Amino acid sequence: MKGTAAPAVLSRQVFAISAIVCLLFLVGALIVLYRQNEALTEQYFERAAVVPSQLRSHYNLTRYNLLLVAQGGSGADRDAALLEFDIFFERTFDIRRRPPYRDLIGGTMSDRYARLEELVLAAEPAIDRLRAAGQADAPAIAREILTILDGYDREFASIASRLNQVFTESRQEAEENLIYTLRIIIGMLIGVVLAAGTVIFIHLRHLRRLAQANADLTRLSADLTQAREQAERANRAKSEFLASMSHELRTPLNAIIGFSDMIRQNYAGRVSDRAREYAADINMSGMHLLALVSSILDTSRIEQGTFELEEQVFPLGPVVTEVLEMMSVSFEHQQITPFCDAFDPPRGDIRIYADRKALKQMLINLVTNAVKFTPNGGRVGIDRGDGSDGGFTLIVWDTGIGIPESDLPRIQKAFERGSNRVTADQAAAAAEGVGLGLSITKALIEKHGGTMTIESVLDKGTKVTLNFPPERRAAIDIDQPRT
Repeated sequence: MKGTAAPAVLSRQVFAISAIVCLLFLVGALIVLYRQNEALTEQYFERAAVVPSQLRSHYNLTRYNLLLVAQGGSGADRDAALLEFDIFFERTFDIRRRPPYRDLIGGTMSDRYARLEELVLAAEPAIDRLRAAGQADAPAIAREILTILDGYDREFASIASRLNQVFTESRQEAEENLIYTLRIIIGMLIGVVLAAGTVIFIHLRHLRRLAQANADLTRLSADLTQAREQAERANRAKSEFLASMSHELRTPLNAIIGFSDMIRQNYAGRVSDRAREYAADINMSGMHLLALVSSILDTSRIEQGTFELEEQVFPLGPVVTEVLEMMSVSFEHQQITPFCDAFDPPRGDIRIYADRKALKQMLINLVTNAVKFTPNGGRVGIDRGDGSDGGFTLIVWDTGIGIPESDLPRIQKAFERGSNRVTADQAAAAAEGVGLGLSITKALIEKHGGTMTIESVLDKGTKVTLNFPPERRAAIDIDQPRT
């Protein structure tokens, strides 16, 4: 249900966003059109046509006030005439710099307007004399100015009429442009709406497919979860079965080993040499089977997480010595020379904090594998090193046949063995194991917080390194050389 609800919500969101974008586009287009129409209507057409008429009005007011001054008018009449001329002068030269007159006054109209500007400039010196003249001289100067300005009323009227005509034509053209622009914007808006609808339609189809895929993945995930739980239950049942069977097998095996050893050593009375040989074979086979059962039991405990370390502080050297002594018969049988000088003076021994039994088992597993795959006359050794982080390392090496690099990750798993070339004797020795030694060793070193690394070269040998963390090294080493 959760997987199918999300696409519907997402579709509504996409639809809402598309609708908002289209609405904003429409509002923006309308605002632009309105502002453009308002600007063209008020600034360029309605108000612009008034300016030439106002210019003609200032011309006529200037002439009227000058006529009053010429007839002996008062000082107020002269001030009014001067003020109207100043406005008339400013408007005459300012009109060319103001839109839209800058673009409209051109050609023949430009020449006609230039004559009006020359008229104003010609009257300016007389206006300046009128400003400075006394009341008695003012009428004569006013008549002189009227002579200069007289006769241009029709010219101003013609220019104003022409400008009004041009403004009207421009306004019609602008309105047509506005309508054309509006059509383009409407077409674009329709295109945007159609594109948005197409996108939403395609998106909805994809969402339906995603919803179906999500439902399939949900079902697959549920199936995988169920399969994983079944596998975990089967694995737990297997581990519990192995643990139970291992305990059940160890009791009769201990009896077989004990009784066969008594027969072999004549503790139960003298027997024939052939019977002693049979008892020895029974004892050896029982010990081998007990070792396999113990390995399976350890693997089961590790998988179940019930394996607990019995940690203590102890010297490392004696554990290595015990392992070499236990493997001495195998060394002699294959004429292998063991090497271990890591604990002799001047290096001395170290004390560690670990599970002694687990450490011994790790070394036995590694040395046993080294002996299995080392030809007669080869060498096997145990070295100790100092870790870069303050810990220490134990290295078991051999001059055996080596392991292919592609097999290194696989052989560290339970019940896995290498595919390297072996002799007939080595094949028989390898067949005795079930592929648990390296996996148990890896699990035990990780229980101690360390790691296991394997390096191998075919036909030259193998080196397995157990890396212990610093906390596994006791504070004080023993048997260190004294200075």
